[in-house]
Amino acid sequence: MRQRSFPAATPDGDDGYRTVPEARIIAMIALAGWAHQLDDPAVAPRAAAVLQGWVELGLPCRKTDAGERLFDPVEVWVTMKRLGCAGEDGYFHQRYVATGRRLASDRASTEPTGPFRLDIRRTFHLAARAAGQRLRLRLPLPLERVHGQRSIDLLDEGIDREAITIHPDRLELRCAPWARTLALAARLGFAAPRDTSIGDDRNLYLRPREGHVVVSERIHDLARSLAGPGSTPAGSVGAFWTFLIERFVCVPIHYDKVDPAAPCDGLLDTGAYDCRLGAALFVALCRARGIPARINGGYLLYRHAPTPHFWAEYWCADRGWTPVDFLGWDLSGGGADRVWRDHFFGRIDARLVTEQLPLSFTGAPGVVIPRQWHMLQTATAGGVEIALTALDGRPIYADLIRLLD
Repeated sequence: MRQRSFPAATPDGDDGYRTVPEARIIAMIALAGWAHQLDDPAVAPRAAAVLQGWVELGLPCRKTDAGERLFDPVEVWVTMKRLGCAGEDGYFHQRYVATGRRLASDRASTEPTGPFRLDIRRTFHLAARAAGQRLRLRLPLPLERVHGQRSIDLLDEGIDREAITIHPDRLELRCAPWARTLALAARLGFAAPRDTSIGDDRNLYLRPREGHVVVSERIHDLARSLAGPGSTPAGSVGAFWTFLIERFVCVPIHYDKVDPAAPCDGLLDTGAYDCRLGAALFVALCRARGIPARINGGYLLYRHAPTPHFWAEYWCADRGWTPVDFLGWDLSGGGADRVWRDHFFGRIDARLVTEQLPLSFTGAPGVVIPRQWHMLQTATAGGVEIALTALDGRPIYADLIRLLD
């Protein structure tokens, strides 16, 4: 296997991304490495020691005039995986990978068909809105076309329920906000996904351009080269999977660095993807060979760390829609463990599906997303918080998720 290199998280050496306080980074490290032990008071000091070790091994930070250290969370995770794969630090394999495997194993050991119950609360920060501006605020829901029966119980957040509309793929509130923050919250009940039929026009899943999926001439040439002459669809898919696992690294991405005109070409240059962009590149390669493929989005149903996630599916005549998830890169310690590498190749665990492109998607959350942002996942109140913030620390929106099953 060719030696992979990790990209610089901030290729221009821009301190502008280093804006997240140290305490938030420590909380992020704690959840990713000790999700099952967060009640242990020793976890936070251990996570702090891990971060300090990375700083001593070269992780950059920026200091304020008051001496506070600020970090770029993308840079933190890239450094963690680079040091771990190089054998220079133990957190990646001993904590991050081990925790991920335990979360996946815990889910696999439970009844895979559900029903599942999940509380989700999305808080929108509206301080930057124009006076009197009407907004359309959205919360993702289990897709009807995938999960079939579902239950949606609105939780009391002081909002007139007549202003809330329930769609097949989202909850929507249209209003002129009356406060600096508003929240949509619901208790969701749903079964495991059961959608296996192509159902729609297969040409929908062969389109050469769809969001981050762009089948350029370069992607066409690469797909033809990887598949080889006379390759079957199954052989092509296997070649694409191996290429993406063995020749790339799975790390967070600064999306303002992604070229919207040719996002998949850019991945070939950097050798790095996250779950969304890895799925997009896989789908683009499949479509280049005439194999219908699509991106799914939703949440991993891990009790101690329910997490937003994206994965791919390709159409197999014998099996229907067949999943492929590059979470296997992390679970295998960067592709090193063959069993865990292929753990999510052709199968996945039970998940909440909220998006299935191009037909079903939540859409914009309803608040303005800045060009540059940070996303942090930390533990809170029996669940996790996924917070999107501007680089200056201004909150945009935050999801609080608790798995109840």
